[in-house]
Amino acid sequence: MKKSETKSSKVKRRGWRKYLPYLILVVAVMIAYSNTLNTGFHFDDETSILKNSQIRSFADFDDLNDWTNIHNRPLAYFTFAINYSLHGLKPTGYHLFNLILHLLSCMLVYSLANKLLKLKSNTLADKNRTYIALGIALLFALHPLQTMAATYVSQRITILVALFYIMSIWFYLQARLDHMKNGIHNRNLLFYGAAVISAFLALLSKQNAATLPLMWWFIDFFFIRRENGKKDVKFLSILGGLILLALISVLLFGLLPKETESISRLQYLITQFRVYLLYLGLVIFPFNLNIDHGINISQNLLGLQETSGLILILLLIAVAIWLYKKQPLISFGIAWFFITISIESSIIPISDPMMEHRMYLPMFGISLVLINLIYLLFRKHLTRFAMVLGLVLVLLGIRTYNRNADWENNTTIWLSSLEENPNNKRALVYIGRTYVTTDLDRAMKYFERAIAVDSSYYHGWLNRGMVFYNKRQFGKAAENFTRAVDIPGREHDYIFYLRGVSYLQLEKYHRALNDLNKYILKVSNDVEAFIYRGQVNYALKKYRQSGEDFLRAVQLDPSRKQIYLNLVEIYYRLKDVQKMKQYIQIAQQNKLKVPKPYLNFVKDK
Repeated sequence: MKKSETKSSKVKRRGWRKYLPYLILVVAVMIAYSNTLNTGFHFDDETSILKNSQIRSFADFDDLNDWTNIHNRPLAYFTFAINYSLHGLKPTGYHLFNLILHLLSCMLVYSLANKLLKLKSNTLADKNRTYIALGIALLFALHPLQTMAATYVSQRITILVALFYIMSIWFYLQARLDHMKNGIHNRNLLFYGAAVISAFLALLSKQNAATLPLMWWFIDFFFIRRENGKKDVKFLSILGGLILLALISVLLFGLLPKETESISRLQYLITQFRVYLLYLGLVIFPFNLNIDHGINISQNLLGLQETSGLILILLLIAVAIWLYKKQPLISFGIAWFFITISIESSIIPISDPMMEHRMYLPMFGISLVLINLIYLLFRKHLTRFAMVLGLVLVLLGIRTYNRNADWENNTTIWLSSLEENPNNKRALVYIGRTYVTTDLDRAMKYFERAIAVDSSYYHGWLNRGMVFYNKRQFGKAAENFTRAVDIPGREHDYIFYLRGVSYLQLEKYHRALNDLNKYILKVSNDVEAFIYRGQVNYALKKYRQSGEDFLRAVQLDPSRKQIYLNLVEIYYRLKDVQKMKQYIQIAQQNKLKVPKPYLNFVKDK
């Protein structure tokens, strides 16, 4: 009886220990990110959440076409809609959602790392394998580079794509292992289907999921073997051929995207050699973190950083090849890093060449490499391994907690950016914008500093113009808006509105009409724009066009009842008594006081 009880208690303890790593991950992440739940919105959150009408209603996600356009990242925005439906624009719920997704990603990292270790480290004791896998997951969870993805709400897209990317790899690996062992049957077909569905969900979150088929191929190449210990060459050839065919098609038919036309593919690639160097530097020394590193575009390979970056890339590739048989997990980790970062750090130009959140998914590969290296150094002294790893993770966790404090609000995060780079023009503008509602003169100083750093900086001139606009110094406002408009390669929709209104106040009506026409051509639902254009047309004695503008404005926003009096005036000018009577009646129904001259004019007629 006692023996059976002892066995039973041992089984229970083993079952409980199986979940202990997940509990450790939850506790570690909750401590490191405990100061993020009350932080605000930042940077692109303004357009992605605060001013995004799409997330205000689930009805905006009814159209299937929106879900098939991966460039819209529909799944990520659908999660924002869920947040909005639950707690409006209160940021705590959004941050909690991000934190939960980060935790789920960390748990998947642990599970996948455990599987890979089991496949390639048969001699490892279960306990040691658990320690290494947990170390990999904790490094992924606690590295300060991950804060931009986890704490910056809009970068939920980065966590989502990583979550489903890793999930797809997990299911694919399970499917292939089962396939090799048992042949095709319902179980592995289910896993294959789950891998494809996860890949599709990743693609609906962000475009860099497009590298998943290539990662499937590498999973097969490194980890899948037939019963005789050899690779499944036929499968590798077919899958590799399909990937190669897809890549050639993309290149031949000009389907390779570009986020910006102002940077050539070659310039961007050369710049990325520098960026790789900076990313890997931040992995080892995460002390110069920045929401905006302000990377200038490299023009050639002659710079020291560009050359050094290229040499480092080639060296890492050579090491991965050399270690393929000796240390396959380290080799695979290097491959994972390069594949998962390739979409955003190769030949697809993006306006911002370097952003820390792009390291979120590649961090799994880096964690595989670093934790395995630490284990190799201390494998004969596991206590030392645990102590060194524990110390590293505690220090990283403290740095992550401190970095999260920088994300408290827009001002603190941009001030931290300015501390790292006092000439960061974007940081200067964003700090200036935080003072626009409270201290225009202080805001102006930051905008002028940004222009001093770069006289061709569009946002410097735009925001400087808006300070003059708010001060009702419309002449200076128009001059600054013109300087911004003259900068090539920019979309100028809103600035035409601002300059058009400035010209209206300066009584330069033809210029005002020209700018407002350009704006309304692009933005056809702005009530204020139609009201202002109605005023311009009225000043130019184009009464019929003015009436059309005012009518359109009130159709867009029926609460703007004062417009009915404008329409009474318009039809008075046009001597259209019937229309006057119509709008006088509507104005009176809306309890507006109609001036007596209009009433007398209608009465006389």
